[in-house]
Amino acid sequence: MQPSHRVPDRSLLLLTYGQSNADGFIAGPRPDAALLADRRVLTTTRGTGLRGPAYLPDGSVKDAVGMFHRDGKRLSAADLGTFHPLAEHDHRNCSLLHVAGSILLDRLSYDRVYARVFARGGARLVGKPAPNGVVTGIYRLADGSLSPILEDLCASAQEMASHARADGYIAEDAYILFIHGEADRTTPRQDYLAAFFEAKSYVDDRLAACGLRPKWLLTQSAGTGAEANGNDWLSRQACLDIAGAAADNLEFLGPLYPYPLIDSVHHDAAAKMLIGELAAHAIESLESGLGWNPPMPMRWWCATESEVMIEVGCDDPLAIHPHADKFENLGFSLHSREKNRILGVELAGDRVIKVALEGPIKGPLRLDYAFRRREAGMRDISSGFPFGGGSIRTTWAADSVLLPGQRMFMWLPGFRIEIANGQTSGTIVEP
Repeated sequence: MQPSHRVPDRSLLLLTYGQSNADGFIAGPRPDAALLADRRVLTTTRGTGLRGPAYLPDGSVKDAVGMFHRDGKRLSAADLGTFHPLAEHDHRNCSLLHVAGSILLDRLSYDRVYARVFARGGARLVGKPAPNGVVTGIYRLADGSLSPILEDLCASAQEMASHARADGYIAEDAYILFIHGEADRTTPRQDYLAAFFEAKSYVDDRLAACGLRPKWLLTQSAGTGAEANGNDWLSRQACLDIAGAAADNLEFLGPLYPYPLIDSVHHDAAAKMLIGELAAHAIESLESGLGWNPPMPMRWWCATESEVMIEVGCDDPLAIHPHADKFENLGFSLHSREKNRILGVELAGDRVIKVALEGPIKGPLRLDYAFRRREAGMRDISSGFPFGGGSIRTTWAADSVLLPGQRMFMWLPGFRIEIANGQTSGTIVEP
């Protein structure tokens, strides 16, 4: 009889890092779908479970056990181990990590997924002093010490990997979905960029030390609905700086402005399902060696004295979404005090956008796409979506598994072009 040469099973770590929209906000209910009943998607039972520990004002961790239910009855601590299936966890909530993990089990050669959220609503990358608590940063606290959220991410990833290996699984791949920005909306771009890469470097080193290969999926935060301030945030511009920095283990997943809100700033359950499905598509494509290349604004130039051309880097041709009338000028805008105005926007090629202005282009002038501040007197064009949205995407599309009739797309992120007096061309994102 020949000895067995069975290939060990593989596990995957799926983590989020950021603010409340990084799967920390409860939005549901979870759909009753067979896909989400897979018991191979696990999360910790400590703290609140998937969403991690709750912090008291002094920074200590509140003693709690996550909510897990079976047949309508809550499981006691005695019924739970260190990790437990997400299928029995908090049905009030629809988790984007749960969605992504369940899809990846079905499509890739993973046999177990560990999911955890490392996020805190209202927390900057580097915290500032606040009267209601000390955990105000996800990278560093106001006193300069490392945030317990960052330390928890690193320690928990090691715990997950050890648990998987003890059960005979290979544990090498760890994806970190970064969803952050509102708290740092006024933080200078270079400061945000530096803090992000410092945090990323720390996480990369810690995870590599325990045999994991960290891979980051970056998002551009959506901003608020029309009832709040919009999304002309410095952190959203910094996101494009991060995407253009060409880190070996970082990919841009896409902007989040196309996904609906349940209130002024939080995504609803449908949005979380679509974001989770999109993340699964990206991971599947990356792990299959195909790459993931959503559209990215690269450079601009003046074709005439009143026309701005914008080159977009993408694999698939650009397209205008059918809801084009939802956003005036397809999402392009000028500041309300600007005397010039936009006459029209059109695609001038597979990867070129043309913006026609009424008068000659005279700097200083700011031309924005999906990047707007809500000002008094503006009409409400959001209709349950972020205020600063747009209608330009590529032709890539995928049908939703959990939301029949809905599709996912690769959308153009929000950006700002600042044209100085006499300037006729410039770079938006470094290639």
